[in-house]
Amino acid sequence: MIDETGGTLFKYFLSYLQSMITFDTAKAVSENDIIDKENLDTFSLLAHASRCLQNDNLEQAVRYINQLEGMPRKIASDWLKEARLLLETRQAAFVLSSHASGNGLGALF
Repeated sequence: MIDETGGTLFKYFLSYLQSMITFDTAKAVSENDIIDKENLDTFSLLAHASRCLQNDNLEQAVRYINQLEGMPRKIASDWLKEARLLLETRQAAFVLSSHASGNGLGALF
């Protein structure tokens, strides 16, 4: 794979070929299963993140994508930034909604 410093045209070509012949390596895991982070490669991380997104678990997908290194991390950095912003916005909306509900209930009593 290509690291942060880039690589030769031959490395990019080999990386492209590898991405074409790689199969989905993510196993169906529940939230309670333990995954060994040391044995995850780029394609495994992307497969797990994809599976999390299919299950509407954006937070876990961000965790997987955050573990990418090198050029894949650089490429995914915009998505990662937007996903974090979305998670922060959801959390702020939840807090505001809870505060409004609490004030509404407080006015009743």
